[in-house]
Amino acid sequence: MQQYRPSRREFIAGVSAATAGAALHGLAHGAELPDYTGPNVIVIRFGGGVRRNETILDPSNTYCPFFLHELVPQGTLYSNMMIEQFTGSPPERLDTSHGQGTLYILSGKYEKYKDVGEKFLGARFESSVPTMFEYFRQKYNVPEYQTLIVNGEDRTDEEFYTFSNHHLFGVEYRSNVLSLYRFKTFLLERQ
Repeated sequence: MQQYRPSRREFIAGVSAATAGAALHGLAHGAELPDYTGPNVIVIRFGGGVRRNETILDPSNTYCPFFLHELVPQGTLYSNMMIEQFTGSPPERLDTSHGQGTLYILSGKYEKYKDVGEKFLGARFESSVPTMFEYFRQKYNVPEYQTLIVNGEDRTDEEFYTFSNHHLFGVEYRSNVLSLYRFKTFLLERQ
């Protein structure tokens, strides 16, 4: 009996077809992801001129008592976080406004963001790398509504910071948003 030895091209084609078939089978049959059993993770980003003395540095005169007295003892507080420099080639000014700062935290990458529609003073940014929500939801069986950004201001651009434009992640693994914009939309739909 003669043993069959595929050529390199036949071998690669066969492995590719088997891998694609397994991936499609997993997608079609809802590949099982493990449930997340770890602790709840809460990231709070103060923005827009928050006064450190009135919020986090003076426990006796804080305007955030629940945050300072209940949440901080259970976690980690970075009370004086600074970005000293942006090392690009050539070095560029790093914007730390609401949108950019939020995306820096969510993606862990400091990059120069530009409005996707190239609007003057536009703030609709997209991350090129996955956000923490995308990594989390791709690895664990966690529904969108259990990952949440609370947008305390009426900034519709920040509704889109829940996912990246990365080809392996994206909108399928996004988080949900709780915002004034969503609440207004909900009320309008009810009417």
